[in-house]
Amino acid sequence: MALPPVLRHRRLRRAHAATPEQIQAVAAALVRAQIDCREDREGVAAELAGTYLPQPPPAIAAAMHRPDAGHAHVEHPDWHGETIDFTPVLRPGFTAQLVREMRTTLLDAPLGALAEIDPADAHGLVVDDSALRDATRRLDPTSLSGLDDPEVIDP
Repeated sequence: MALPPVLRHRRLRRAHAATPEQIQAVAAALVRAQIDCREDREGVAAELAGTYLPQPPPAIAAAMHRPDAGHAHVEHPDWHGETIDFTPVLRPGFTAQLVREMRTTLLDAPLGALAEIDPADAHGLVVDDSALRDATRRLDPTSLSGLDDPEVIDP
């Protein structure tokens, strides 16, 4: 499949991209931030409340911890108590669903390449997560387990 014009343009932008060292530094910072978020859920809830989310800290904390999740709680036997977790790498299924959702969303511009991309191929075409995967392998390798498994939502 030939690359759509938008993706061919991405190659041109690479000439002005950050250095590999800068990309690795940002990736490592993201992985460290996600580790911190996982280890301090209460602090994350307090930080998100009012600044990034309109809900109060107890509501956000409830979404992040199984015992207090209330009626909106979704359980799964493979989860370890959390209903919201942090992972440094996007999953291919998320990218595919994002393409499907954007096709049904009212946009201010034409769909362009988005109309041509098969959602199943979108992740491989537009996401380069190699720096994040490398940083995660160094800093938090257990968070990569199961990441390439198919996503199943089976509440």
